Amino acid sequence: MSLSQRDVQDILQEYVEHHHGLSHDIAYHLVKAAEACATEVAIRADLFPKDASLDFPEVISLARFYSQIDPLRKTIFDEESRAGRAHDEIKFRHFYQWLDDKAETNEYGNGRKISLRDALVGTDAYETAFPSRVDNDVDEDRHIADYADA
Repeated sequence: MSLSQRDVQDILQEYVEHHHGLSHDIAYHLVKAAEACATEVAIRADLFPKDASLDFPEVISLARFYSQIDPLRKTIFDEESRAGRAHDEIKFRHFYQWLDDKAETNEYGNGRKISLRDALVGTDAYETAFPSRVDNDVDEDRHIADYADA
């Protein structure tokens, strides 16, 4: 099943609305704002106004989160602080775990959740959030102690 931008938005809206308990109206507008923020930050990149990011850090936060859960976008990471990046990883893990749990249930609309979950595997956000799940190319003929010097 092909994954569309609308699928990502609908799944995120369900996550915000049902998992976090926010109203339908707030969830809808939050998703639209997150998408717009991700687009704006991605287009402007290093030219994004520093004053705007200081006065409205929510713009950057929404952009980073949306870019992580949309496999069709380049992931925007917090390069300025390790704490910010760790927070992004936790948010992504939390979303991915919810998505994985929902994808395993037998409910209407599950195909889109399964497609998004599968599409997220292998993305920059996934590999950063779940480093132990990524293939480390270990040679089966060597003992793990042989890698201690590397």
